[in-house]
Amino acid sequence: MVSPAAVLHRSGCVAFHSMTGIASVEGGDATCAWVWSARSVNGRGLEIRCRVPSGLERLEAVAREHAARLMSRGHLQLTLSLEFDDSRQVTVDHGLLDRLATLVEKRTGALDAPAFATLLTASGVISSPRGAGAGTAGVYDDLAAGLGGVLERLAAERLREGADLERIIGRLLDDIDGHVETAGREAHGEPGRIHRALAEKVRDLAAGDVLDRERLAQEVALMASRADVREEIDRLRAHASAARDLLAGDGCPGRRLGFLAQEMLREANTLCSKSQSAALTAAGLDLKVAVDRLREQAQNVE
Repeated sequence: MVSPAAVLHRSGCVAFHSMTGIASVEGGDATCAWVWSARSVNGRGLEIRCRVPSGLERLEAVAREHAARLMSRGHLQLTLSLEFDDSRQVTVDHGLLDRLATLVEKRTGALDAPAFATLLTASGVISSPRGAGAGTAGVYDDLAAGLGGVLERLAAERLREGADLERIIGRLLDDIDGHVETAGREAHGEPGRIHRALAEKVRDLAAGDVLDRERLAQEVALMASRADVREEIDRLRAHASAARDLLAGDGCPGRRLGFLAQEMLREANTLCSKSQSAALTAAGLDLKVAVDRLREQAQNVE
């Protein structure tokens, strides 16, 4: 049976996968028991580290090939733990041991306890199930199947967390839309407020002296133009709309969502720097907080 994660990946990534997740699969037979553990965190690309017992290094290639079919980004840590059944008796090759002991006695004239202990460590003198089980084709195939199983489970966990991320990001975009609309309402009256405030200050400073009204109007218009944030508001709306399109589309949107969040933060900073009123500044700061939260969540998206 093909897993749901595999079906969803046949034509590429689905809309939202998280890059974080954990999974494990265990199995074994009368010879040994094994556990595959998998953990993934955020990463710029797909990076895989595989920790396996000596002699099973070829499983790393299997892991990379299988993971590449299921995931496109993330740092993966795969660990294989083996536990052998030590209840079975070890086997001693007495003939080999005797021949080695005879050789030692001929060369040294005696075989003391330390020398005998050294002989016991010679290759082939003592064998046990621990040395045999993991190298057989049947056990290797079992371990390779378990590796595929744990990666499937990890992909399914990343998909589940991705669905949660999609809901969180949707709510953050709702917040951003609300703050942008508030900023838009406040910005609508900004040029008029600037004109009135400057005109009042000029009247106070002039103290009845004759003023160049035309020059004053030009300066006020210039300052009002510099404080105009309508373009920033329009770009913020466009970026938020593009982010919503990513929620509804296919592909792996993590990088694009992160880019949009970066651009929205840039526009929010510009809005705050241009603001001439406490209300618009407050709206801009609320917007920056929401966008920064969006940026943090986007870092988790594949």
